[in-house]
Amino acid sequence: MALHTNLPIYKVAYDLLSVATDVVRNMPRDYKASIGARIREECVDLVVLIFRANVARDKVPHLDLLLERLQVAELLFRLSRGDLEAFVIERLALRFNPVKTALQPIARGVDFAGQVIKPWRRQIRRGVVATAIARTAAVGELELRQIANSYFGLLRQASASHGDRARLANAVRRRGRSVDRAFTRTTGPTCS
Repeated sequence: MALHTNLPIYKVAYDLLSVATDVVRNMPRDYKASIGARIREECVDLVVLIFRANVARDKVPHLDLLLERLQVAELLFRLSRGDLEAFVIERLALRFNPVKTALQPIARGVDFAGQVIKPWRRQIRRGVVATAIARTAAVGELELRQIANSYFGLLRQASASHGDRARLANAVRRRGRSVDRAFTRTTGPTCS
């Protein structure tokens, strides 16, 4: 069992608590006592539930409660979004781009650098995997090893990538190359 403080979901929840504290600190007084206090409470509860789920034998009740609290926190953040925009504009001197800004459930994940980062896993975007397989199938024999190993390295960064690495490994094997057992690199004869 890992320490709960080392879990990626704990770190994200802690960062959320930090952001929530900053947002609540700068809310108008009438919102701070009602919505702001509730946002802080929900974020603290998220951190506590992650700890409880980590130490419990039966994690399901804690995870169910965690999802429920996450939905409540999301609703409260949506209610205070106007305050968040004011904070970002006034204090940080930034502006939201309405075309690029969308509040969505955390379960959908955050698209960042070719990966979709979710609270419980990271996965490579489908288009990146499709490009990796297509390029591996189409590249010349001299470049195959370099390109395949580069994509294996990229796929290794995602925690939920075993299936994607297996698909890439099959594409490499169809080209007559071997792949190591963990699907992390192309092995076999080098091309000269």
